[in-house]
Amino acid sequence: MERIKKWRLKLTTVSVIVTNFHQEKYLKECLESIENQTYPNYNVLVVDDNEEGQSSLAHSRNNLIWTFDIGLSACRMKGVERTSSKYLLFLDADDKLHPQFLEKTVKVLEDNPKYSVCFTDTQHFDAANTCWEQPEYNFYSLLQNNFMCSCSLIKRNDFLACGGFDLDNFNYWEDYENWINMGSKGYYGKHLPEKLFYYRMHKESGTQSKRNEFLSPYYKAYIISKHFELYPREWESQVKQILSQYPLDFMKWKPKEQEQYLKEKGFII
Repeated sequence: MERIKKWRLKLTTVSVIVTNFHQEKYLKECLESIENQTYPNYNVLVVDDNEEGQSSLAHSRNNLIWTFDIGLSACRMKGVERTSSKYLLFLDADDKLHPQFLEKTVKVLEDNPKYSVCFTDTQHFDAANTCWEQPEYNFYSLLQNNFMCSCSLIKRNDFLACGGFDLDNFNYWEDYENWINMGSKGYYGKHLPEKLFYYRMHKESGTQSKRNEFLSPYYKAYIISKHFELYPREWESQVKQILSQYPLDFMKWKPKEQEQYLKEKGFII
């Protein structure tokens, strides 16, 4: 059963919503990167989604919500419900921010009011030390491939006007579908070409990477099916054919359930 503290965070410019699922060993480092921000007007909300429904975390100075293995999309939306800031930032517990992330991204959106999202370049760390330099925003290019990182500053009202994250999607490319959904309604992004988001590359993430690689055509087909009006009509039959190979509610399944299904079908991941 979900357990939520009965409060609402005070109004600030930015709410940083940190989601945790078995990443406690990295959370302190993540929170320290937020505390080291040069921009002062923010608050932090940790949404802890471990199966037991109770956090093992002891960060009393941080606001905390406990949920019960409900998935990333639902966790983030629970966080949004408990905040009232102008901007939202979704950060996973194993990742980090550059000290000037908030200061610089807030300035971009304040100086460019026609944009709804500010995304930066991504610096990989831990198992890899590479940089993902994102291109300038182009909605038609976005329809082909995701070049926006999940940790991007978003105008809260614009995000909610588009409906937020897809709650039928447990945690598979949910950020990509959100960017497409927002762009389809005229809410566009602005690129800040600086490495301000630090994404942890895990040494132990082999099974997850293989699953994502194997199922990427299915995940992309699911997203396209939600936005058929944005894609060539001739794609529709192929997309429906890909989706037909899996249960109707496959996107609601947990990762272990999807992996078990693939193994039962004889696929080796």
